Amino acid sequence: MILLQKPLVMLLISRFSVILSEAKDLKALAQDDTKIIAVT
Repeated sequence: MILLQKPLVMLLISRFSVILSEAKDLKALAQDDTKIIAVT
């Protein structure tokens, strides 16, 4: 728990969560693209 209080670790965690959310958005976009391709 002491590690979580360090600014650097908090920065890494926040950056990692941002990367994860962006990856989820990219996955959703890719799935939408495949759906569109499948429809056409």
